[in-house]
Amino acid sequence: MYNLGILYYEEGEKAKAKEWLEKVASKGDAEAMSNLGVLYYEEGEKAKAKEWLEKSAAKGNAYAMNKLEYFYEKEGEKSKSERMV
Repeated sequence: MYNLGILYYEEGEKAKAKEWLEKVASKGDAEAMSNLGVLYYEEGEKAKAKEWLEKSAAKGNAYAMNKLEYFYEKEGEKSKSERMV
């Protein structure tokens, strides 16, 4: 299911990508969580993006940690950004 979500994302079908990634992320898949977070961020839904990225980072996903640091810094949350490194 994760791969199907990524395939839809790569084809530009973000609504379908989100649907499949949410199914997998809700079952605890850290990769799906991080990619879902990025997708939400791209759509301007920053609160949802950070929520999913934080869940993924809590599971040890380095990609999510990196993205969170970038997002925190970009949003001016330097203290949170510094905690990510």
